[in-house]
Amino acid sequence: MCQSSQKEPLPTSTIIVSGIFAGIVLLVAVSTGYDCYALGEKNRWMVAFSLRKNWTTLVTIKRSSDDIEAIHGIRFLNAFLLVLAHKSMAMFFTPYMNRTEMIENSFESPESRLLKLRLSLDPTSFCGYRPI
Repeated sequence: MCQSSQKEPLPTSTIIVSGIFAGIVLLVAVSTGYDCYALGEKNRWMVAFSLRKNWTTLVTIKRSSDDIEAIHGIRFLNAFLLVLAHKSMAMFFTPYMNRTEMIENSFESPESRLLKLRLSLDPTSFCGYRPI
């Protein structure tokens, strides 16, 4: 790399994306500040991006009485199989002597059957989802 005293201007796309990220950080800061210092009833739209509120919601262990616990287990298995599928797909991009044979053999393994099963369980990812 050669160095020069002339600086190149940033591309427009970099400036736009930097502005979007800065806006999100500002939104989170304002929402968290409002959540921490506002008195009385708080507007739910103003605390939607609050770090304090979202962290508390994330780590709470209380469950509602109408919650179906088995759905959460199915959602966990779906997420696990999705990660497993993406990790095993990276194997297809490593150099092999006979890639065609490797791909054909990989679809006959028991693990690949689990990964195919993952595709049929996608609708359960949305079961039990509750918006704010």
